[in-house]
Amino acid sequence: MSDFAGQWMGISVGDPDGLLVCDLEDVHGEVRGKVSLFPHDLSIPASSANIAFIAQNPVSVDAPRVLHFIGNTGYVPSWQELGYFFPEVTLPSSVEAVLRMQQNGELQVDWKTPAETGGKAALRRVKPGKRSSIMPERHIDNWGEFQNFAKKSVGKGFAFRGQSKSWPLATTFHRKGRTNLDRYWSSDIPRLQRATSSSLTHVFDLMKQFELNAFLNLAQHHGYPTPLLDWTFSPYVAAYFAYSRCDEAQSEPVRIFYIDYEEYTRIIPQIHTLASVTPHFSFLEAPSIANDRAIPQQGLLGLSNVADIERFVRNHEEKNEKSFLFAIDLPASEKTQVLAELGLMGITKATMFPGLDSICEELSNRYF
Repeated sequence: MSDFAGQWMGISVGDPDGLLVCDLEDVHGEVRGKVSLFPHDLSIPASSANIAFIAQNPVSVDAPRVLHFIGNTGYVPSWQELGYFFPEVTLPSSVEAVLRMQQNGELQVDWKTPAETGGKAALRRVKPGKRSSIMPERHIDNWGEFQNFAKKSVGKGFAFRGQSKSWPLATTFHRKGRTNLDRYWSSDIPRLQRATSSSLTHVFDLMKQFELNAFLNLAQHHGYPTPLLDWTFSPYVAAYFAYSRCDEAQSEPVRIFYIDYEEYTRIIPQIHTLASVTPHFSFLEAPSIANDRAIPQQGLLGLSNVADIERFVRNHEEKNEKSFLFAIDLPASEKTQVLAELGLMGITKATMFPGLDSICEELSNRYF
């Protein structure tokens, strides 16, 4: 993989100052992706440009077309609308840049436009670590204590996520090393829709955000990489997913994340699109079209265009002087007891994953 591939972020200093994001991937011997600038001055629109180059160091790139958009919504105005919304701003139609990989691992970007704007930035690669950076709650370390916590959490507006190990919060899209969501929308999703069309009773109109979210939700529940992260409003459903996928003999505990959903969504702007939009981690109650798994799982989706969700949330915690995200680690050795008790609550594979295969497996495990 090229040294340039990955997600890079940093502050660009110049005219205008702002957050510079590079989402780059190796594609058939080239590095391709998108560079986006989100100005600190909100009277200036965000801008992005697609780039492609053969990896060398340094490398000069020319982008003949710059897209201007509203950074916190992803709306792309026409040139006439841009003139109306931003009458005092001269917007460039192209950009030139020099990318240089530094010995300290930073990506130096120097850019300029025909509109006599430009800047320079030292970008750092954004990627999740091998293990979560969130420290677990010290006072909850066994199933009994978790049950007491679950009872007390009713009505507090929490959302939960269960994992068999303490992997960092990252979408399957980003875990696969992908960063360029434009390529995902233009190539991967249409290919998936064509391949699944004969198996679906509903024809999804992917031009409508509502149906696109439903299609991604369906794909997520059937193992296809997406920029989504599964959450649930039920602490017990989260516990099921943590324990059902763990090895009872593993020394590492299972992990249940929980987030103050009501406070987070009240304070942090929620954005329900991922194309041409500022970096974000948002929540979405996606529709369950042709998806019989979403309702019993009491599902909630996190969607993000950032590779390191934990760092993103942590930055907002520091900015707002408030804690949003927490973690609970429980012994994997309690798996048999936990799944038995969850079964008495009606939380089993057959109920979480409706279908003949799940029913047969559930009864086989119970009686054979």
